[in-house]
Amino acid sequence: MGNESNHSNNVSNNFMVNLVSGCLATILSSPFNYVRNVHYATPPDIHPPSAYQILLKLWKVSKTKGTFISQFQYLQGNLRIGWGTARVGCGM
Repeated sequence: MGNESNHSNNVSNNFMVNLVSGCLATILSSPFNYVRNVHYATPPDIHPPSAYQILLKLWKVSKTKGTFISQFQYLQGNLRIGWGTARVGCGM
């Protein structure tokens, strides 16, 4: 009986570790995906800005939003962190 309980706890712990790891990896990679999308959206005859310039502009624009919550929502929306992040985490 004790073995079954330990196995159940290990499965639950493994799932939670995988869920958190998947979500964290998705969140940490979102700025890179944002930069890639901006590069793809740049017309071919225009030199795209650097990753630093893109992220700095994103940060500066977020700072113009009123409250901390508005700033957070702006960043979350542009970096596309939301239900898809949870879906990816569950899929890991």
